[in-house]
Amino acid sequence: MKKRTAREINVSSQLLLNKHINVKIGTVENKENPNTVYIIASFWIDTKNGDRNVNLKNRKLIEKHLNKITNKNFIQENISADELFTYESDNIYIINVPKNFHYNNKPSFVIIEFYLNTINIKGKKIPLNTKKDLRLFNKGVDIANAIGKVIQELEEFDFVIKKTQKTNPI
Repeated sequence: MKKRTAREINVSSQLLLNKHINVKIGTVENKENPNTVYIIASFWIDTKNGDRNVNLKNRKLIEKHLNKITNKNFIQENISADELFTYESDNIYIINVPKNFHYNNKPSFVIIEFYLNTINIKGKKIPLNTKKDLRLFNKGVDIANAIGKVIQELEEFDFVIKKTQKTNPI
């Protein structure tokens, strides 16, 4: 039987500034020195006034706002400036807002995925998360908090951000 080496960590709400999102940090590779770390933030979005007749214009507004997360300034400020993530041009950023926004009069699920190449590609041996070395995990939480801040700004546009489809537990 093969040893399971990958790892995914559900980030506690206590570590997140935006309590209305779900965040996972992990790797599909060896957790002892991963070449790539992923950060996944997900949430449900609904209208504040309960208006289910959300048009294409609102969906585009959400997409445009969330695209701040992948602009050059955000990337340089939150990712590239750190020595742990050295291959900016090889990183992958995905923002998934459903095309059928508010289908069947229900909130929509949005997911943001970052796949970041680490300094381990250069031969370093930095683990994802151990008791002695939390650098990659902590930087992942910092990036998740920066993403969460941009997501929270959507509430200024009369949207409600929820951790689950039904309620907003904190």
